[in-house]
Amino acid sequence: GHPDVLASLRRQGGRRLVHLINATGRRRYLDTLTPVRDLCIRLEAASRPARVWQASCGRELEWRGRDGGIEIELPELVDYDVIVVED
Repeated sequence: GHPDVLASLRRQGGRRLVHLINATGRRRYLDTLTPVRDLCIRLEAASRPARVWQASCGRELEWRGRDGGIEIELPELVDYDVIVVED
């Protein structure tokens, strides 16, 4: 992942929530952010997810199976977002 992106994984019922925070502003947090582009998120997964989407806009996200898990492609992270992985 990107060194200036903070990530937290939570489970909510039959889905996983990946909370992402863009911390590129450092001391100017949420004042001057540089969008992070083409972010790849890797998660362990025993099966194919039913749906993967970006909570801020409802957009379906591209993903692929890889080495016992999935890789999710996030085109852009401006400030904060949640990626929802429905099992």
